[in-house]
Amino acid sequence: MQVNSINAYRTTPLHFQGKDNKSNGLKNAAKATILATALTAAAPMYQSCDKLTGDFVHNHYLKLPTDTFTKEELVPTPVPPQIIFIEKEVPGKTDTVIKRDTTYLPGDTIYKNDTTIIEKPPVIIHDTLRIPGDTVFIKDEWDSDVPPKQEEIYEDLGIIPNGDGKFFISESYYDEKNNQFVQRHLHGQGSSRDGKILVYNIIKTTWDDEAEGVVLGKNEEFEKQLVYLSEDGNDLGIKIMKPKVDIGVSNNNQQSNWQVFETGTLSTPDAWQDGESFFMQNHGGVVDMTNGFKLQQGKTDQSVTTINPYDSEWELTDWNVIKGDPD
Repeated sequence: MQVNSINAYRTTPLHFQGKDNKSNGLKNAAKATILATALTAAAPMYQSCDKLTGDFVHNHYLKLPTDTFTKEELVPTPVPPQIIFIEKEVPGKTDTVIKRDTTYLPGDTIYKNDTTIIEKPPVIIHDTLRIPGDTVFIKDEWDSDVPPKQEEIYEDLGIIPNGDGKFFISESYYDEKNNQFVQRHLHGQGSSRDGKILVYNIIKTTWDDEAEGVVLGKNEEFEKQLVYLSEDGNDLGIKIMKPKVDIGVSNNNQQSNWQVFETGTLSTPDAWQDGESFFMQNHGGVVDMTNGFKLQQGKTDQSVTTINPYDSEWELTDWNVIKGDPD
């Protein structure tokens, strides 16, 4: 795998992929751990591909991968170190100015107090974040239909990956709205052998006001994402998994706590519960999501603009997407 050892960027969040498995009935559906409710607009029985909402909705049931690899089957694949430049906008404080005006009326003098609110401009705090190199583990000669669809999404959003290989092994970005640095690593041992379901471990590190920057190893949230293709292969799906219990982990090593996914409370499948599910459709520069959000090319290089269902938008900046294979 060939990658540049250092990448400088600002960040924003997102990863996409999806696959749809049919259920064998309500009995199996009750046992399923993943419920993705989505509109398959590309199927003939559904409405136009341009319409992501409508009366024709069906449910897709998907189980967590059980046919997975053992640790011994996996090959270490390096994720290179990075240098990331992050900016946070701190709203300017307001000052109250009391101004006394003198107004003269016939035969009298009136003094009145006039209170003026002055809005100060926002302050921009700059932070340089150094991400140490890491390692993900994936199976040698492993194959999947998911990465080509991921590639299409990245291309539509103007995101240029770094490195060679079949798989997107790592992704990071900064979410300007939520002030979070987001990292995603491919979890080869948790993904399915047939490559139909790729599993990613996610760490979201929130800006530390006291440190005036992002401190790796602190203020972390943990997620898993299942990435797959829709049944017809036209859409990318993503299933978010949340921990069943809150995990408070912190270190002073300036390194993210990836070990929580391998040992301890979050290392077993029963530690996770269903979160949001959605599919993504790319339409030449705009990615429509079945949860009502849209994504499009951002205002700067390697960034993405997120638009919510109420037409509010914000930037996901400085994406760093790394492709790789076992060396």
